[in-house]
Formats: sequence, C-alpha cells, structure tokens
Amino acid sequence: GLQDQLAGLFSVVEDKETGRTVTVAPAATLPSLFMRMLGIDSFAVATPAQATEALGGGARLELVMVLDVSGSMNGQGKIDAMRLAASEMAMTLLANNEDGNVAVTMVPYDTWVLPPAGFLNSFTNVSGSGACNDWSLWNVVTNTISTATTRRNCNTDTWAQVRPYEDNATDAATAISALVARGTTSIDLGLRHGAMFFDPSIRPAITDMITAGTVSSVFAGRPFDWDEPNVVRALVLLTDGENCCGERYAYAVQNLNTLAICTELKLRDVLIYSIAFQAPSGGATLMQACASSPSHYFNSTVSEITSVFQGITASVQTQ
Repeated sequence: GLQDQLAGLFSVVEDKETGRTVTVAPAATLPSLFMRMLGIDSFAVATPAQATEALGGGARLELVMVLDVSGSMNGQGKIDAMRLAASEMAMTLLANNEDGNVAVTMVPYDTWVLPPAGFLNSFTNVSGSGACNDWSLWNVVTNTISTATTRRNCNTDTWAQVRPYEDNATDAATAISALVARGTTSIDLGLRHGAMFFDPSIRPAITDMITAGTVSSVFAGRPFDWDEPNVVRALVLLTDGENCCGERYAYAVQNLNTLAICTELKLRDVLIYSIAFQAPSGGATLMQACASSPSHYFNSTVSEITSVFQGITASVQTQ
C-alpha cells in the first residue's frame, strides 16, 4: 500500500526455497539546519532496506488454530470474517508444502470439541461413552494419551471435527470454510484439545490416522519430541466471548483451566497468539493473559481480523 510513496523504488521477489524478499530504496529530501548558513537548504537521503519472510534455518512449523464457533459468532458477520481470514492463513502457509514442513491443525470449539472419528480409541485411560470428551487434569499438557478423560455425548456434525495435520492448502481452506456457529463457549476445552497436538505421546493416534489414510504419511513420527531442534510450535486462540455458561464447570473454573494450559504451553516454548474478536472484557482479559507476550495479543474487530491473521502468518514464518 506504499507504492505511491516509494515511487516504484521497491522490488518483491518470490522464491519457494528462500521465501519472499522485499527490497526498498525510498528517496527523500530533508531540510537542513546548520548547513543553511552555507547556502544548503536541503539534502537528499536514500536509505535502502531489505527483509525476507520465510521459515529460517530449515525450521518446521506446527500450527494449531483453536477457533471459536459458538452461537455468538453468527452476529455482525464474525463467522464469515473469521473463515475468510483463517482460510487465507492456511492457504499461505501450506503453499508448496510437499515435504510436510508445515502442519496445520484446526480445532473448532463451542460447548464441546469433536475429535476425529476413532481418535479416542488410541487413548489408554478413557471412561464413559459418546463422541466428545472432557478432561480431569488441566495443568499438564504431556502424556495426554494416558491422561484420564471422560467421553461425553455431543453433536457429531462432520464439519465440527478436529482436523489434525493438514498439509494440503485446499483441503484446509475447505474445512475452515465449512465452519458454522452454534452452542456455548468452552475456551478451556478448545485449548486443551489444541495443546495435545504438540504432545508426542499422541503419536499412536496420529499413526492410526495415517494408516486409515486421513493424515498424510509425511507426518509419520509427529508430534515431534519437545526437544526436537528447528521446530516452531504456534497456537492461534480466538474467541468472540468468554467461558460460558456452566454446562461443564463454573465460569471461574473454566478460566483457571484455560490459564493453566496457557502456562504449560508457554513453559514449553509454544507461541500463543490470542485474539479477542469483539469479545467482552472478561474474554479479552483472558486472551491477554494467555498470549506469549503483549505483542502476541490482538483485540480485533470484524474489519481488522484479516490483517490480524496476516500479521500472525508473517510472524510465524520469520521465527
């Protein structure tokens, strides 16, 4: 958007190996101060600069999008704006991704989170019945596959299923575009399900999905060990509300659950980008507390959400 000011003094070079390089050499005239005594009223300045946007050093990116699809997202065009922004992010990150260096996992949440079909069959400490599940332990994000979890009944619409380890840009964008709004808001549950896709203990479940053909074989051995070098782990957490409405736990308990997960993820160097999407003060405060830093927190309107996702996309590509 600065073409007029730069007067054509810039270039953009796209390269699938090295990334996107922007070079600018803006020219300007500055008024002089003391040099006016010598008859020199101004002097020309040219300050070239260059930046490259790419995953550096052979890094591999594991991105998890934890997206609010509760009923309030129906209002003010929020669900449409989020779908568009998140789809664009997935398309950008997954372009030219034949080697699987980028993995995108989508976790839609409302009252419940719907795991992939058969996913919980790989877990070793499961009770109850139903397609969804809840947790009893919230301050640990390791050894998930053996952590006590209870199955619960929930709506089983296919569009609401978690989509782990997408490597195809079109498939990811199609899944995001199919999201609709319903139910209440369980930020803690969405975040806990998102967190487990960084936990290497769930490899047996991912292996079963690879065998079934629902996850690409390029993701064999994922999630990476926590100490695997050159891995960028990032989580985007978006809500337009706040934990609600006592169907699982009290509001204060859900907030404590959410904060416990955020703390554990940050201790393991997972970057948390949090978005309060026209959220009330309670939700905004929680998002601020969850973010990895003040610069990882965004308070966004519908008109700004695309720019927010674009900024996060650029950030994770330069880690």
